[in-house]
Amino acid sequence: MYMNMAFLFIGIALWVAENISTFFSAWKYPNQRMGWHLVGLGKISSWGLLVILSIALVYYSIEKHGDWGIKNVRKL
Repeated sequence: MYMNMAFLFIGIALWVAENISTFFSAWKYPNQRMGWHLVGLGKISSWGLLVILSIALVYYSIEKHGDWGIKNVRKL
């Protein structure tokens, strides 16, 4: 349950950052040419899914290669 909430909050934070970026014209979506408006709420789930997939890929990469795939690195 806590991981689901964490993914949701990360998705919301990225959605807010995306809205701030489009407000200050870092980029514009085609439907924002005439004027700025909020990015759709559906993007929150897209950002959350991206975070879940990123964490899963890193986890499986570590499981497969072990220790990030780095060999002969002296530990501090």
